[in-house]
Amino acid sequence: MFSRNVKIMTSDGHDILENSKRINYAKDINIGNHVWLADNTTILKGVTIGDNSIIGINSTVTKSVPINSIAAGNPAKVVKSSIYWEETLTY
Repeated sequence: MFSRNVKIMTSDGHDILENSKRINYAKDINIGNHVWLADNTTILKGVTIGDNSIIGINSTVTKSVPINSIAAGNPAKVVKSSIYWEETLTY
């Protein structure tokens, strides 16, 4: 589930060169099943987000997130494990 203003960036959008050779290659991003990306999240290249995970509002994911986890912050860090979420509202 993708909320508003989600960015998924497989590259840096420009070349960075060292001795005339590119050093910042694009990398795949893998997003598992039943993942919730909250408002204004940014997912950077090379990241895997495990099944059933949540990425918190305004987070920037720079490292992979395990299954059944909540990650939040900038850079995002796992703040809770062994979770499961549902779309059904109970309030």
